[in-house]
Amino acid sequence: MDKNLATNELSINLFIFGGTGDLAQRKLLPALFRHHKSSRLDNVGKIFGIGSSNLNSKSYSEETKLKLTTYLWLLKPLSYVI
Repeated sequence: MDKNLATNELSINLFIFGGTGDLAQRKLLPALFRHHKSSRLDNVGKIFGIGSSNLNSKSYSEETKLKLTTYLWLLKPLSYVI
């Protein structure tokens, strides 16, 4: 954990093991993105994706952006008529 001296708050680093896997790409990363956009991840310092794929940081970021545009719609709330 890192301590922000200006605000006296702790920030948390988040590690996602299997960061290139299906669960991370389809569920975890889109959910984290939505929480980030809603300012609900204020105390998260950095998010690290750890996976077995041989990708550098730039390639992983590009792949993640592509997957976010593909899977982000899955997390929108659904309404059902019964």
